[in-house]
Amino acid sequence: MWYPGFYDGGSVIEDYTIAYGKVTGSYSETITKVLTPPYTVTGLETGATYKFKVLAWNKFAPSLYSTEVTELAA
Repeated sequence: MWYPGFYDGGSVIEDYTIAYGKVTGSYSETITKVLTPPYTVTGLETGATYKFKVLAWNKFAPSLYSTEVTELAA
């Protein structure tokens, strides 16, 4: 049985989800099934600042989201 928030830190990571947006805590875009990092997010507005967070999936469930990071799109 799967429960939200339940994860097994010992299982192999199968893919990742990237959430991002321009406002802290508000992620307007997500990219799921990123199988192999690194991953380049395209279509960002040059000179804009974006907030990103990532979670990992294994065969049981997703991890918790990472700490948010802020990046300037070049």
